[in-house]
Amino acid sequence: MADIELTIPQLSRVVDGICGQFDYDENKIGPETRGEFSKRMLGAKFIIPILKEWENTEAYKTNKAANDSDIDTNIVIT
Repeated sequence: MADIELTIPQLSRVVDGICGQFDYDENKIGPETRGEFSKRMLGAKFIIPILKEWENTEAYKTNKAANDSDIDTNIVIT
């Protein structure tokens, strides 16, 4: 597995924004740190949806091409 490393100037400000935007609750049982929560939100709200959208689009294109070819080859209207 490869890692992605980001350098974020004013990291505490960014973490404050993410925690505020996504309702970080430091009082819940077994709380995540603010940093862990921020990483999880970045994955859940941005990285994972982008990856799904990309891979679904690519799968659609591949399946569409194969399906179109199958129809063009095997469905003959006379």
